[in-house]
Amino acid sequence: MSLTATPPDYQSPHSAQELLGRHGINFINTSRGKYTTSCPECSGGGYLNVTLNRDDVAWYCHNCGKGGRERYEQQHESELGPIKAIYNYTDEGGKLLFQALRFEPLNAPKQFRQRTDPNQEKWSIKGVRIVPYRLPELIEDIAAEHVIYVVEGEKDVEVLRQHRILATCNPMGAGKWWPEFNDILRGADVVLCGDHDQPGRSHVELVAGNLHGIAGRLRVLDLAKIWPGIEEGNDISDWLKAGGTVEQLNAAAEALPDWQPDEATAQTETNTDLLRGFAFLNEAPAAPQAMLIEDVLPLEGLPFIGGQSSAGKTFIAILMAACAATQKPFFGHEVTERVGSVIVAAEGKAMLRSRILAALKELGVDAETEVPIAWVKEIPDFSNKHSLAAFIKRLQAISDHFKEKFGVRLGLVFVDTVSASFDLEEEADNAEASRVCKIMRRVSEAAEAVVVPIHHYGKNAAVGLRGASAWRANADIVLSVTADIDSMTGSVSNRQLSMAKDRDGAQGPLTAFMLKPVELGIDDDGKPFGSMVAVASENIQTASQWPDHLRILRQALSTAIIEHGKVERPYSDGPHIRAVAEAMVRAEFERIAHVDSPPEKRQAALRKQFSRKLNGAQAKGLVGLLISPDGHGLVWFASGKEGSEGGSGHQNKSLGAGLVSGDGQKNGQ
Repeated sequence: MSLTATPPDYQSPHSAQELLGRHGINFINTSRGKYTTSCPECSGGGYLNVTLNRDDVAWYCHNCGKGGRERYEQQHESELGPIKAIYNYTDEGGKLLFQALRFEPLNAPKQFRQRTDPNQEKWSIKGVRIVPYRLPELIEDIAAEHVIYVVEGEKDVEVLRQHRILATCNPMGAGKWWPEFNDILRGADVVLCGDHDQPGRSHVELVAGNLHGIAGRLRVLDLAKIWPGIEEGNDISDWLKAGGTVEQLNAAAEALPDWQPDEATAQTETNTDLLRGFAFLNEAPAAPQAMLIEDVLPLEGLPFIGGQSSAGKTFIAILMAACAATQKPFFGHEVTERVGSVIVAAEGKAMLRSRILAALKELGVDAETEVPIAWVKEIPDFSNKHSLAAFIKRLQAISDHFKEKFGVRLGLVFVDTVSASFDLEEEADNAEASRVCKIMRRVSEAAEAVVVPIHHYGKNAAVGLRGASAWRANADIVLSVTADIDSMTGSVSNRQLSMAKDRDGAQGPLTAFMLKPVELGIDDDGKPFGSMVAVASENIQTASQWPDHLRILRQALSTAIIEHGKVERPYSDGPHIRAVAEAMVRAEFERIAHVDSPPEKRQAALRKQFSRKLNGAQAKGLVGLLISPDGHGLVWFASGKEGSEGGSGHQNKSLGAGLVSGDGQKNGQ
């Protein structure tokens, strides 16, 4: 991934964002300087730890083991372009403390710098007193008992004051609120209004938590409530520019209720109240562990779904949510209570709708039928206590919604994946892992739902959950999703779901499964589209069942079935299977195979090699082959067992007993 040589015309990147972009790595602007994202070398499958330093960037993928470290040249003022605005921060008497400067570099996001005076050589305000913007005016406005708007940036403050709306902000943007500001706003009538994005919402929650009980009155204005056409990232200045008026703003603010924290206010407790926090032996008889899905998922606790990248963890979670929403068996295991699910997906969110619909279709649920499954549009900031409290409140609200609309409660919250959702600094840190597990248990208890974190296995799948040992130690159950994965071709086989850990039950294999393609519709070009669903299977072929000299045929057949396969019934008294035209397999084989022959003889040599390998695979019972009267062939994966269901009684004994999925596996019927 890292550069091994510097081209003659190479130009050093001027920012971490530009440097990472050259390597195809996502840039995330985080104050901690560390984050986890998808690895481009693993086609998005691996998880990359990225560290942003002052003048270099380091990255490493725990899945493929690739990484790099490179320097970048920080932009100087001239490269930032001209200064677009200067905002002076002064003390109570008007003496300059520091300045905030806004730049708008060409083809780059706006940037801010701070300095104490124009002659300063380095950007820094270290040791300088930090104050709210427009402090002298703010003090006068509070004394005059005016309403004070606390917004996210200096530009918004200036725009509001131009409209005679009194406002202030903290320096350095969202997430930078100093506790010293609280006393300045003591007794004030405050309206908070952040930008319409996740950092803005988190900032509002941070400031509200600081000012609650200190401000004389505290309200929060959500711009989306007064601006139906709002777009991500818009702010109050944009609203005024779009036609909003002072009168509308004042009316909206006046109608707002006072902001209250999510936690209930403290109250005097008696000894009886305090004892309610304990359980006693004689309160109830001994009973087996209460299960939501028999022998699979408990009604309480912290169950993990872990597995290799590409093994099918998310598909298992989605099937679990679909079975819980419909109370249909999960791989034959009874769902004891119909419940709703919420999915927190830090990645692959765009594919959720199709995957859920595919699972429901496989379960026999009509596409028009609504079910109690939802997913969050934006990942909450789990590290911020106010954001976490707001997320719990939203879970409680959707549980009420599920009860009203479907007559069921929220029962499952999937976090896919833990690393991406929590923006972990280091997966291998036991203290960090324990902290995250504690947060998930708190969410579970407050929402009265089982939180199911999804976590990767490392390069050595036998070790289990990747990183710290505290992941497994804190888990009550670990459902293990494994497979044989060919790192060269990406081919996946022998998928297995197992109970790798159960504090109070049996451990071991639960079921073999496969990913079955499900057609959902026709696109604008008239081509079918769809997704995959996890289904139970028996007698799955593994890559190890194929001799080395035949594996290239297996790869060609897998690809051909994925791209061109259809459900067929080769024999009138046999089962339906997923098969593909022999010509498609041969074309894929000729594309990837190699022969030592002159160019003019290469095609003939490839055809002979393909015929030998196909006949060899058929003789070993690895594939089924049927030649129609017109000479066209049909090929499919077989179970490899003579006399298997649907296979006996025909000259070709290798006919499989089920449906072949898009990953080249067979679904036992």
